[in-house]
Amino acid sequence: GFEKIPNVDNQFIYHTIRGLLDGDGCWSLYKVKNKLQPHLSLTCQSLNIMKQFQDLFGAGRITKASSTCYRWVVNKHLDIITIGNLVYQDSEKLRLQRKYNKFIEIKNSLLSRPRLNKNI
Repeated sequence: GFEKIPNVDNQFIYHTIRGLLDGDGCWSLYKVKNKLQPHLSLTCQSLNIMKQFQDLFGAGRITKASSTCYRWVVNKHLDIITIGNLVYQDSEKLRLQRKYNKFIEIKNSLLSRPRLNKNI
């Protein structure tokens, strides 16, 4: 596996990130006390890659997923929308459609909340 995000031109960085998220990431909504909570995560063997994600987006936390893997986790609503908007911009023909659809479902769910919608 990789020990760092591959070096690419800045114009392609979010396409590269989207590829990693499409391959090993997870966009999800889960219920906590009858409220839907968003969740974005990426699992990888490289702690360095997890730190790069955290630094690039200024968001999320890193946890130990198993004895050999780490997980970058984002739960803050605005961070999830911002990250999704960045990685899916200009991606019409270069994305895993089911993961994009899940991001749109999460985004629409969050934007329907009055308090969050005021901050965007």
